[in-house]
Amino acid sequence: MRRIGVLLALTLLPSATEAAGRFKTGEEVYREIEPCDGDRYPDCSREEQVTFWQAFGYIVGVLDLLSSSPDLQRCLPDQGVTKGQVKDVVMKYLRDHPQYRHETAARLVAGAIAEAWPCE
Repeated sequence: MRRIGVLLALTLLPSATEAAGRFKTGEEVYREIEPCDGDRYPDCSREEQVTFWQAFGYIVGVLDLLSSSPDLQRCLPDQGVTKGQVKDVVMKYLRDHPQYRHETAARLVAGAIAEAWPCE
């Protein structure tokens, strides 16, 4: 039942064609985080670090939005999961599925979270 709620939320997010020119794409999030991800962060320029944190904030914002639904809260990571872990899950998803990066970032972030922490 909870999986249906997550899937419903994903279908309500804009499609890839609606995203063109209006919404942040998965490719944008990937390119904003990837250069400074992990151990490379200290070597990034100040501008790259600012961009990294903006994209990181975007991921956390989508997580917060999903968390605002009582039906979806049960399908999300529990309190022991850090924001950094959620970012890592999203980046792994984007790295493993480059064919979807043109889609809206919100849809992809939600999909990565749903795949990593499926509803029971």
